[in-house]
This record gives sequence, C-alpha cells and structure tokens, in this order.
Amino acid sequence: MYKKWAAALTAIVIATMISAAELDNTDAADSFSDVHEDYWASGPIQRMKDQGILNGNKDGTYAPNQDISRGQAASLLVAACDLPMEENPESTFNDLTDDSFSTPFAEAVREAGLMVGRNEGTEFEAAQKLSREQMATILVRAFDLEPVENSERDVTDLHSAHETHKQNVKILAQYGITSTKEGNFRPLEPVTRAQFAVFLERALSIDFTKGQGIESLRAADATSFEVTFTRDLSEEETEAQKFSFDPELDVVDSDLLSTKEDQSIVRVTTDEQIEGEAYRLYYEGTRTSLTLDAETLDGDPLIDELEVMDTFSRSLKEIGIQLNQDLSNKKEAGMVDEYQVSDKNGHQIAVEDVRVDGASIWITLEEKQDKGTEASVVLSENILGKEELFDVQFSDDTSPEARDAEVVGLRTAKVIFSEPIDPNESQLKKAFSLEKAKGSDVEIEKASLQNGGREAVLSYASDISDGRYELHISEDIVDYAGNGLKKSDPFIIDVIAEKDPPVITGHRNADSEHVTLVFNEEVVFDEDASEEKILRSFYHTNPSNSATDIDIDGSEIQLHFEEASTLPGGDVYVYVEGGIVSDLWDNVQEDKLRYTIEEINE
Repeated sequence: MYKKWAAALTAIVIATMISAAELDNTDAADSFSDVHEDYWASGPIQRMKDQGILNGNKDGTYAPNQDISRGQAASLLVAACDLPMEENPESTFNDLTDDSFSTPFAEAVREAGLMVGRNEGTEFEAAQKLSREQMATILVRAFDLEPVENSERDVTDLHSAHETHKQNVKILAQYGITSTKEGNFRPLEPVTRAQFAVFLERALSIDFTKGQGIESLRAADATSFEVTFTRDLSEEETEAQKFSFDPELDVVDSDLLSTKEDQSIVRVTTDEQIEGEAYRLYYEGTRTSLTLDAETLDGDPLIDELEVMDTFSRSLKEIGIQLNQDLSNKKEAGMVDEYQVSDKNGHQIAVEDVRVDGASIWITLEEKQDKGTEASVVLSENILGKEELFDVQFSDDTSPEARDAEVVGLRTAKVIFSEPIDPNESQLKKAFSLEKAKGSDVEIEKASLQNGGREAVLSYASDISDGRYELHISEDIVDYAGNGLKKSDPFIIDVIAEKDPPVITGHRNADSEHVTLVFNEEVVFDEDASEEKILRSFYHTNPSNSATDIDIDGSEIQLHFEEASTLPGGDVYVYVEGGIVSDLWDNVQEDKLRYTIEEINE
C-alpha cells in the first residue's frame, strides 16, 4: 500500500466514520481567487493546498467546478500517497511519449497499481475525464479499504455502475467517504476538481486514523474526551500537545487511563465544550476521521428535543415534514396510522403511504389536492412525544424529473421519478423508448405506475438480453399539477441478468394487523397459484395464522391479519413458503423464508 502516512495500517474498524455532510470551511480565498470562504469545499481544498497535495492554475485560480482529468488525478495521487516517481521515465503507454508532462505521474500510479491504464493497459488517456466510479476504485486501491461488515450504508443507484466498480463504490459508502441525502452516487458522472479534493481528504483522514490505531472518541464529561487506541502507546505519544480539536478547544492535560495488550485509553482534558458543537479530533496536527458532538457530564449525548422544523407540499399528492433529528430507527414514524390529514373543513384526507428518509418524512395521499388547498397534519404522540398539529398549503410549480432507471427483469424496466406522475394525463406507453446499442428498439407492451405514482413499470414484448441500452423518455409525462417532465439525457443501462432468487431484507409498518415485507428486488407471485394458496403461503408463528389479505407493490408485500390471527406483541417470526415468490428474472425462491420482526406494536 502507498500512502503519505508512515504508520503501518492495523486491522481495525473505525467506529466513527466521516460524515459526508460535515465540511469545516477553512477559508481557501487566501490561496485561490475562485474558491471563496462560503464555497462548500473551501476547507478541504485549503487543507490539501497547505499539505502540498494540490496546486492551482498560474492565474491563481483552482477551477473547482471543472471536471478533473485522469492526468490531474494521477498528479494528486502521487503527492497524497507519497509515491516514488522517476523524473524522466520511459512511457509504457502508447498515447504518452517519454517527454509528455503526464508521463512521470502516469508511470508512478501504474507502478503502484492505482491506475493501470485503459484498453488493456496500452493507453493512459491523461486528458480523459475521470468518472466517479473510476475514482472509487482508485481510492479503494490507494488506501487498501476493505468492506465494512454489517454496514447499513447503501447506494441506491449502484446498479448503474459497471460491474468492475460496484464493490468499490459500496466500500466508499460504507466508510462514509461518499454519502448523499438520497443515497445516489451517480457512478458514471465525471468528478470535479472540488469533489476529488473532498473525496481524497476523507480517504486520507480515514487512512491516517487507522494507521495510528485510533479506534474511538467519546466525551467523558463536559471538559474531557477519551481517545481509544488499538495499540500500546509510549509516554511521549500521550502528551497533551499531541491532541487538538476543530473548532478549537484549549487542551489542558492528558492522562493514560489504561493500557493493555492492543489497547490504550487516553483522557484529554479541555476547556468546556459547547453544547451541540461537533468537534473534530486532530492527532499530531493531522486531521482524523473522528468527530463527536458535545455531551453532558454523565456521558449521554446532549440531544435537542425532537422538533418539526418545517411542513410543506412536495407535490399535490405529497406532504413533506422536516425534523431536527434522524427518525430512521423510529418505526412509528413510518406507520400510516400515526398521521391524520384533514382539510380546513375538518374532512379527512386519506393517507396512502408514509416513508422516512433520515430527518425527512414523506406522506403520500390517496388523492391529489387542488393548488391552494389548505390542510392540517397531526403527528401522534408516538412520534413527537405529544400530539401536534401543523398546517400546510398545497402548491407545485416544479417540473418532475426522471431520477433513475434500471432493467429489473427479463421483460421489465423501471423508472423512478422525483414525484408522483398523473396516469390520466400522461402518455405512459408512448413516453418510453428502450434502444440497444447498435441495435433496434425493444417493443414496449405496457406501462403502469406503482409506489404512489413515483415509479413507472415498463413491460416489454420480448426478453431484454444482456448488454448496454439507452432508455429515452419523452416529455409526454406530467405530474398532478400539469407540469411537464424536465428534459434529460437518456439513461445508460448495462443489463446483466440476475441469477439469485429474491430474499427479504427488511420490513416496515408493523403492528398487530399489518406488516410490509421488503425484498431486495421486484417480486411477483406464482402465476399458477390460486389466491387461497398465496394467502396460506404467508403466515406468522405457525401455518394456522395465515394472512387474510395481501398486496404487492414492486419489492414490497403488505400482509393483513384479521382478529383471529393477529400478530402478537414482542418478537415474532413471519414465514413465506417456498415456490410462491419469484423475481422478474424468473428466479423462484424455492426455500421457505423465515423473517424476524422485533417488538410488534400491539
């Protein structure tokens, strides 16, 4: 492994990964005239400049929004990883001469195994833009990043990455080197110079933290932190001046609390922390990947009271609620029965679905509302600790966007939109065209909507074979406000047939009478099975407690249980008989599935 830090990498998992949203903005304006203090990547760019890793242009600019080239990326990697580089090497690439500017950098990264070239290693393509998925593979190689076991971080558009890069994109997400609100990585898009600086700094911080054996950071009280190392420390390594924080805290003292084989704990005493401030740990003047919010004296985090920050309409069928905390682990937040929506006359408005995305809650209504309609939303005490009412007015002047597209079965593709699409006003079948590279169109047979109208399911008359396709979407798509689809480039889809049967990966909306099982892909029932057989194939505890009603929507199956067979309180097993569920690639799940649901709400 090549890296700037001299310490050897130890086999540990960093307990606290980098938060992608957290970028402390040191002013880069002193170094680059086009990177101002309030620019989102100002801090990383300035720190990388201070370390001698990056330089700007001769005119004093950095051009942060310009796409980075493979040659420029190679130059940064040589500096960041301290790679050995010959001054005048012979070029092993057909498109670089011995005198080319990029040759020393290209040969250095080739020798290190970080960038091996294109077209079977014969060309380096120094001027070619570097894609985000290529960057992921390079960083994983450069810093020997291994998959993180039991990581819950996910990349929602991983399917659009090329097979050779998929695992490395996942690894970047697992370490928090990449993280977006919607979980999209956009693998095929080029990387800008600013983005590359940010990604590279995060990887360097993780590498340094692991190399020093720094495992965790916790607040012991309002004036001290405890730093755990996975190695024995010398007295010199525990000195107070070795530790610092951003924002700045005066470090008063440090003590080695305990030391044993492969572990040392150092208590660092500081002046008083500010409640709610996130402190970044520096060790020996170098930025680590660990941050911690200020905590109370007993060590419990100082968490603000759960509060609704805003309510708004995302479309004429959707209400958005923004809170001050992540509610992903609060199961009541995703349950339809915990919300009541009514118009200004007190008439109930039926809720179709509720989804939680971090600190955001999205409520989908069964029917669209007119522009200007005023409504009230009541959140139950199970969510906020007390029942609260909020007002919202429906409006929608934004054009819908096609966010993602994928082939999900032998004859099926799916398109995800930014908001519900109006099926009555849209020419669904006419709007989509799937073309194989250097081939003809695949004939579409039917188009329909699911998931509250946010997903279009496209059925084709013939099998979609493996290969690369372009999916074109016309502007014959409108939302419930009549706004036409925003024009976009065609989606590039690489099709590789799925070989494994579907499995259950989670659940939501679990109470005594309902539970929604979430599969890892789109599923269908055995077309030859009767409705009675399908119902009997889904049960809890024992076969006598079979579902009384069942709904399927994409990758989700909602089960209903009547009074005689309701789900008991506490933990419960739900079973799915083999041979009843398959994916859209005709892979049948022949095994009986058993899934544990913890703490059913009675």
